[in-house]
Amino acid sequence: MTPTTSSQVQSNAASNTLRRSARNIGKMVDYRLLTSMTDENNENVDIENKSINVKNSALHQHAIEHQHKINWDEWKIITTDPNWYRLRVRESLHILEKQPELNKTVSSVPLIIYPEGLGGQKPKSIALAMAMCAAGARNETLNQMLHVFDITSIEHLAKTAENVMHIFSLVDHDTQVKLKLANRLYGQKTYKLQENYLSLVQTSFKADIKLEDFENNSAHVVQTINAWVEKQTNKLIRNLLSTNDVSRDTRLIIVNCIYFKGTWVEQFKEHLTNENADFHEADGKISKIKLMHQKEKFNYAENEDLNVQIAHLSYKSDISDVQFVFTVILPKQGISLDEVERKLTSQPNLMQQVLSDENTTIKELLLYIPKFKMEAKFELNDVLVQLGMTNAFDGNKADFTGMVSEQDDKNGLYISKVIHKAFIDVNEL
Repeated sequence: MTPTTSSQVQSNAASNTLRRSARNIGKMVDYRLLTSMTDENNENVDIENKSINVKNSALHQHAIEHQHKINWDEWKIITTDPNWYRLRVRESLHILEKQPELNKTVSSVPLIIYPEGLGGQKPKSIALAMAMCAAGARNETLNQMLHVFDITSIEHLAKTAENVMHIFSLVDHDTQVKLKLANRLYGQKTYKLQENYLSLVQTSFKADIKLEDFENNSAHVVQTINAWVEKQTNKLIRNLLSTNDVSRDTRLIIVNCIYFKGTWVEQFKEHLTNENADFHEADGKISKIKLMHQKEKFNYAENEDLNVQIAHLSYKSDISDVQFVFTVILPKQGISLDEVERKLTSQPNLMQQVLSDENTTIKELLLYIPKFKMEAKFELNDVLVQLGMTNAFDGNKADFTGMVSEQDDKNGLYISKVIHKAFIDVNEL
């Protein structure tokens, strides 16, 4: 199953995607820190006794800098793992009480956004492409963007982005799933961006910057950006931009791509898929679809506020601290999907209840799920304006002087388009 998204923010002069929850956040440790700490040539490592002296190590310093509390009886980690000096030592580490904003971020990345009927719901985490814009906004433009994304300051925004990028880095070593996040800025080569802004997006968002010639060769820039997005999403998202999306007045394009590919823990058997099943649509029509099914034990729950049944389908993963889950919501008989969606978008706490596994039980289910591929492209300008982010789209009011100096911003830098494109493929494997 492969959900993939790409978001693009264009400046002139987040769909149903992957839901990811993390357990035991306190145990998460940056692999790069472990690698440096546990190198067999490191003086902190005792090869003969298979132990690691944690005190004064890179991990210890990291814990101090990030205000983690370390709960060890001794300052040494001892393991019987044959690869003890490699990454698996991570399983013996117990870093507790991670920063609270990390917990908030993990459960809701990437941003779930409904192009229609948003009903005033505020996204509970950052859409990274928009966050990179907000980092360069100032005054009322900044205030509106921070309000929409429930962030208190640019410093808070940067820290939250770092936490998101940190979690994605943890999955780099997972052999069971592929999860990739890529951020890039395309700027007009004659347009000077603020050094502080470039430093922030490179450090916090791990974004790289490419300078292009929008003024004289915008068609070529479109081809360049589309080729990069296609590569980052394993060729699943093609033609993110059209030549109509970019003009000679374009000064900056911010692109964010997320790619996920996972394998079910409980796979569906292909020979059991009904190739000509009846599917009852909301308007009463019956369509013919491919319908997968299996009888197996899954995490199951019911939500009385929504009148729905909920099943959580897990993906395989090497990392015990991170769980990848596909959540299926089925309205009970007599309840319309539109009604469920309205409640979800107007009452954000209900979405958290649905995604949570706190009230689930293991139950044997006869589970039927359509086999499908879906691709959609949305312009999110209207959605964001409805949420209160108005100045950023107004050439007379937008203030992005955190990106460019006032001298370079004579024509008024503003956001002309926010484009989100998603692709999802749900199949037996």
